[in-house]
Amino acid sequence: MNANLVKDAAMSSKPEAFSDESGRVLRVVLDSGIIRGFELQRRAGLESAEALKAAAMPLLNQNLITVSGMLVDSYTIERAQFAPLPSAQQTARFLLK
Repeated sequence: MNANLVKDAAMSSKPEAFSDESGRVLRVVLDSGIIRGFELQRRAGLESAEALKAAAMPLLNQNLITVSGMLVDSYTIERAQFAPLPSAQQTARFLLK
């Protein structure tokens, strides 16, 4: 097997860096366990439900958190439940350091 292919595969599985807002959301979710969107928004210091959605999407895409509910509008975002993905908690804590 080509060494470059192995290196490329390892690089593609590495989580991408995320914004300060995403980092705050991840920290609150890890510290809280299961948390509602409106409380997460308040504790992470985000101004709107849309800001929460923008901060949470990279974490969802990297499988660091899970959301029960839909992230469609401010009503559903604030009422959705956010939780750390159990299999990714160690990775998430490492990324926050």
